[in-house]
Amino acid sequence: MCIEQRMDDFSLINNSLYFQALRAWNELTGEMRDEAERIKRNISEIFWEKEERFWVDSVDGKTWAQRKYYPIYGQMYVSAFAMEPRREDHRIIAAFMKKHLLSKYGIWMYPPDRPGFMADGIQLGEYFPVADATTGIS
Repeated sequence: MCIEQRMDDFSLINNSLYFQALRAWNELTGEMRDEAERIKRNISEIFWEKEERFWVDSVDGKTWAQRKYYPIYGQMYVSAFAMEPRREDHRIIAAFMKKHLLSKYGIWMYPPDRPGFMADGIQLGEYFPVADATTGIS
């Protein structure tokens, strides 16, 4: 429970992937548009943290309290083109990402200046790409 997640929580990554699957399904078949719009609204309402103006990692399934961890996949997986579901906030999202998630060699998974970073001692402190020019692997 490095970042407090439990089995009954609501996860940003799971809902984000489902949203993208629905979007793809709709694009291919013309179906599931209403469900995609419903999930889009729910993601925006449940996982958007108003003070930091970025996505939280998860929400407590019992209390609905947001877990104030701000992973890069919050924006990268919510939207294939970084403009959904909060198109109107794209500049604010970009500013948060530049300030908290940009590393010397790539993009941090979690902001190093926030709780959750390195909480598990390894993965939650990684940056992407994990194999890069500094290691001689490209």
